[in-house]
Amino acid sequence: MPTSMASRTRTSARSTSRLVTTQPTTCSTGTQAPDVDRERWPFGSRRPPPPGLGSGAVRRCNPASQALMAMMPMPAFTFIPVISSHSGSLFAIEAQRTSQGIPDPTAALQLRPVPLISPLGDVIDALNALAAGSQTRLIWRLNLADSSSDNARLLEQAQDLLAQASLEPEQLILCLTNTAPALAEEPALALIAKLRELGYLFATQDQTLGSLWLRLLHEQAPDLIGIDPFLTRGLDQDPRKRLLLTHRARLAQSLGIKVWAREIANEAILRICQDIGCDLLSGEALAAAETDASRLASSYPQVIDQRKMRRRDDTDPAPVRAQLEQLPTLSIDAPMQQVFDLFRQHVEQSYFPILANSGRPLGLLQERDIKRFIYSSYGRELLANRALKKTLTDFLRPCPIVDINAPAELILEVYAASDHPPGVIVTEDSKYHGFLSQGALLRLIEQQNLASAREQNPLTGLPGNRQILEFITKILQLTDCNRALVYFDFDHFKPFNDRYGFRHGDRMIQLFGDLLRKSLLTENAFVGHIGGDDFFSGFEQIDEAKLLQIINKLLGDFTHSAESLYDAVDRERGYIEAPSRGSLERQQLPLIRCSAAALLLPADYQHPDEIESITRRMAALKKEAKASATGLATLRL
Repeated sequence: MPTSMASRTRTSARSTSRLVTTQPTTCSTGTQAPDVDRERWPFGSRRPPPPGLGSGAVRRCNPASQALMAMMPMPAFTFIPVISSHSGSLFAIEAQRTSQGIPDPTAALQLRPVPLISPLGDVIDALNALAAGSQTRLIWRLNLADSSSDNARLLEQAQDLLAQASLEPEQLILCLTNTAPALAEEPALALIAKLRELGYLFATQDQTLGSLWLRLLHEQAPDLIGIDPFLTRGLDQDPRKRLLLTHRARLAQSLGIKVWAREIANEAILRICQDIGCDLLSGEALAAAETDASRLASSYPQVIDQRKMRRRDDTDPAPVRAQLEQLPTLSIDAPMQQVFDLFRQHVEQSYFPILANSGRPLGLLQERDIKRFIYSSYGRELLANRALKKTLTDFLRPCPIVDINAPAELILEVYAASDHPPGVIVTEDSKYHGFLSQGALLRLIEQQNLASAREQNPLTGLPGNRQILEFITKILQLTDCNRALVYFDFDHFKPFNDRYGFRHGDRMIQLFGDLLRKSLLTENAFVGHIGGDDFFSGFEQIDEAKLLQIINKLLGDFTHSAESLYDAVDRERGYIEAPSRGSLERQQLPLIRCSAAALLLPADYQHPDEIESITRRMAALKKEAKASATGLATLRL
């Protein structure tokens, strides 16, 4: 059969399954409700009946309701691309249902809302037309407040629609929401377990689920967590939001859950979300929502360009790739005889990854779970007997899954949070890419420790010169925010070190390093230790007034804390007697203070290649800071 004819046949069958009858709705008066408008949808199928009135469903209504039904707008959709932060490819399409006029027609009619499968069918039509054999996914909202029977019917019909469209269940990501003031948790968890059994993926947005969200994280970890747009709105202007998003993302990823940053409004917010490590991105800064799904691109190169420009060493996948093992895999539909053959061919291997038909890893098959069948009389024959309906699903064991671009530190956190699995499955663009055994993870730890020892200052544990230069290079490439670079240096440190000894001198340096780290923890700042009594900090987004407030407080706190390292006599008189530099004569020298040279880079400063000039200017500005009464000098470029 020609492709176009097959497509029309499939669409026709699907439409038939959704539109049970074309008879008009019957009202209690015996009159007929207005017929449903059957004009064409922008994505190729016919309009469904109004919300709450399934195709051909019989509802009781009064004459006043008839008038409202005639006024009700038909639902429309916008399609929002959800993009992989790592590859720039289209990960999924979020379908949002919109309407004009009455915001909630079912509430106006006082009808109990039921899941409306016809719109879902139309969106699946659009997805099928767009996918063209690819593994594009659809994000569709599922309201847990609806009764269990309604949601069960929705899932059954969704299964039929996906099968008719030759799509896999995992291509439908059900985004769990809740509109009920009090949600019954046990039925909701039972429904989510059913989703897993049927092969669906699901996402959550924790602000709608209440206490159920924590139980989900523990008992049925979702595949995606959608970040509340409150955190992404104004993220580039609010350091506290960045801190909250960083911790939220880290928690989710350590549990093996992808983080989806939504409603990204500009490039500055996009850059921050990528720096934090969000896995999925959507919003106007990447691509506008479309009313026609076919207009969505399959890849978004600007995401990759931003990522390459801002890649950090800890997200370089090369060390992870070097440790990957390429294990033989099994499809979830593989017959048990194939399992026996695989263990016989690879006698040294005691486990194999199990994959969905799309290549997405599901977990591990471990030899110990089928050993009692292998070594018992007729055990193999029993497993291979199709009448017993034993499949790989019965032996599937969970295994932590990470992306190839995840930092080594996060990979180790994910493994540590698991129940001693034999290793970690590694994916690339959500498909199986390899396996990290326990030995490979130990080698990663060793490499990470060596790299940290090379890069960090051994006295303070702060990043060293190479990382400082990398930060300056990166910050000079930014053109959409006010930036600042600050050089710190102690005054009168050598006389103190000569008088009290190098151990006291080390304590003074550690004291400032701790203050610097704590003071700038919530300020979206980078801190580094150049060496000796020289330190550095950099800010990606800050205004001049706030910068000066932060630095002045830091300098004052250090001056006050440094006095505790002097003896009582020197502290009381406010100076020490010691030879000054280049002279053997004893002089009265002030107690230690710190000077700061702050270089301000406004948003319109665009000279990414002037790193040598920048460092020279900071060195010259440091002399001005030492000569000033406050110990602070600033220069705006």
